[in-house]
Amino acid sequence: MDPFAALFLDPVAFAFAAAMAGAAGLIRGFSGFGATMTLAPSLSLVMPPPEAVAIALMMETAGASQSFPRAAREADWRELAPLTLAACAAAPFGSYLLVTLDPDLTRRMIGATVIVFVLVMLAGYRFKGRPRAAAAVSVGGFGGLLLGGTGVGGPPVILYLLSTRAPIEIQRANIVIHIGVTSAALLVILWLHQALGVVSLWRSLALFPVLLAANWMGGRLFGRADETLFRRFALIFLAGVGLVALTV
Repeated sequence: MDPFAALFLDPVAFAFAAAMAGAAGLIRGFSGFGATMTLAPSLSLVMPPPEAVAIALMMETAGASQSFPRAAREADWRELAPLTLAACAAAPFGSYLLVTLDPDLTRRMIGATVIVFVLVMLAGYRFKGRPRAAAAVSVGGFGGLLLGGTGVGGPPVILYLLSTRAPIEIQRANIVIHIGVTSAALLVILWLHQALGVVSLWRSLALFPVLLAANWMGGRLFGRADETLFRRFALIFLAGVGLVALTV
């Protein structure tokens, strides 16, 4: 019996998906973000975009469970609440586009979104306004729309959180909590859209051990490897993934 039959993927497609899961876990374990930015555009090359986003979010949510207890203790919940609630409220509007637009157009939208935010991050942009509730709601809402439409809604919030004066450990914890909570919320929305099925679950279960192991490795690297060099390499890699999704 073909071991890939239940996954409805040929061995080459599965090997590609597994490699991307490994890269996503390594980046996420080190930086606290980047898994969905890796998985959504890359998986959309071998499966429909709504399913690619759903699988990326399932793996993101499951991967966050490793870091969630520590992040929950270190996070600044007063900073997080308006961002995360606004994102969850806006996500359903974006998700309608994800499940109704042409798959090729959606894949290119995902790739373009990743490229734009990678370039912004490489340029060193930081939010320059004062962290206020109105700004947090605006940034969170924009991130929620992007999350629902492309699965890539973290970057605006990440840029906002990295602009605060909080220590890097708190910034990282805030990012982990926000991405984990909003990813779980969008999974519920996609389930209501009937974009989740048994095949998606099997694919997630098959790929998750790879992401989990790589996530652990990335976490071990945090504090040991050169943070600036690793982040720059990770962003360049993400730009490449986005470019492939945009142009293929």
